Amino acid sequence: MIAALSLLRRFWWALPLALALIWGLRVDHLRATYKSRWQAVSTEYAAFKGAIIDKTAEALAAQKAVNAAKEAEYQEKAREADQSLDDLRARLRSAIVRQGGGGSASLAAGSAAQGDGAGVPESLPAPAGSAEGPVPVDPDTLVGLAAYAIAAHNWAISLENDQ
Repeated sequence: MIAALSLLRRFWWALPLALALIWGLRVDHLRATYKSRWQAVSTEYAAFKGAIIDKTAEALAAQKAVNAAKEAEYQEKAREADQSLDDLRARLRSAIVRQGGGGSASLAAGSAAQGDGAGVPESLPAPAGSAEGPVPVDPDTLVGLAAYAIAAHNWAISLENDQ
């Protein structure tokens, strides 16, 4: 024990140097561990980022396909609705013609100077209680309005059925 104390007295300066060396090695080890973990996390993040980009691109492509399919379906429904509206107009027009309603000529004959002077355009029909007699009705306008009302009703029912 006395020999150890004499060595310690002789090389007292080596003790702080050894502690500093041990401390330096520990710091170097921690720095190396930190760098290796940082590199692993960076690699994992890059892989994750690539996977997210790929998944996002796949999801966008799938959504575009769904949107395109829906758009095609909507276009088909619109085409069918237009066709059915045209058919309905033709049926209503033929029914009016069969009943003797005439054509657009009745509008031209009945719309001559029918304003009441209060800012009503002359192209509008006269009020119902006028002295000129019954108000002439344009069959084409009547057909258009009736077809529009029927189509709007069918559309509203289709919305109710879709839900």
